[in-house]
Amino acid sequence: MDVSTLFASIALAFVVGFAIQRGRVCCVAAAEQMVVNRRPQRMKAYLLVACWSAVVILPLAWLFPGIAVLSVDYPIRPQVVVAPVFYGLGAWLNGACVFGTLAGLTRGELDYLATSGGIVVGAVAVASARIGHTLSDPAPVALQGAPDIIRLVLWGVALLLVAHAVQRHFRVRRRRRDLWRTLLKAGHWRPATAMAVLGIAGGLLYATAGKWTYLAVLSDRSAALVRMSEAGLQIAPLVLLLALGCGGVAAARLSGRFGWKAPSRKALVTRFSGGVLMCGGAAVLPGGNDTLLLYGLPSAVSYAFVGYAVMIVSLCVLIQTERWLRTRVGRRHGHGPHAPSS
Repeated sequence: MDVSTLFASIALAFVVGFAIQRGRVCCVAAAEQMVVNRRPQRMKAYLLVACWSAVVILPLAWLFPGIAVLSVDYPIRPQVVVAPVFYGLGAWLNGACVFGTLAGLTRGELDYLATSGGIVVGAVAVASARIGHTLSDPAPVALQGAPDIIRLVLWGVALLLVAHAVQRHFRVRRRRRDLWRTLLKAGHWRPATAMAVLGIAGGLLYATAGKWTYLAVLSDRSAALVRMSEAGLQIAPLVLLLALGCGGVAAARLSGRFGWKAPSRKALVTRFSGGVLMCGGAAVLPGGNDTLLLYGLPSAVSYAFVGYAVMIVSLCVLIQTERWLRTRVGRRHGHGPHAPSS
């Protein structure tokens, strides 16, 4: 990565961290909304991130194939179905996906440091045991990717969805003088704004700088150090990770939502366990929900669609099972909706 590309990537990473903090981007929250409230709004907005990314990175890959690189595909093997289940279980235990973890950490919630520790331990364990392949290694059999005709169709569909979202967003008139105040100081952005910023900036980062996400950088560096690889000594990914964190902290402080929060013992245990499982699932798949959403789905690779669908279904099943168990326990102790009246 040359100097100009590095500085551009740092700026993009800062913007991504800012957008993650403001946009309440988390697949656990989206799955919970679908299960509890029977509303798919968050999930629809979440998938809009992939559409924005596809609209940006696909033309770049076609016009500048030497600069913008799309994801390769992987065979649909059992690991593509099993690994997302472990990732979903980890995200459920952690209470947040990778995006939500970064947002919580940059708000000052110190219990998410346990998630980071779990990610490092999970990466070291997978690298030491050489289970599957890590995020930094190629799969045993890698396919070239989807044909251009399929990617062209996907790009057209994504463009239509993005255009529809933009049209709905601008139906509400806003004063221009309030726009920057809203972007800088509002506690939360409108979903359309957050998803557009995250999809464009995140897709550009993946296409030009490679794996940059919180999970990918921590797990890649940890696995590379275990194997005594030169990749563990690379500074650029760590600089991008720092820029991500700075963007999140800046967004939290500008909106007045930053504040140190001491962790509880229970939260440390569950978040650490969740980090281990998320890292293990992402290493074997390969990729977590961040990689699949911003890079795999926009690149139109088959394993990303299968893996992401299994991940979301697993989360919904876990959330619904938890609600069912709580209801049963509540009824048994006389606190449920059908408890006998006194």
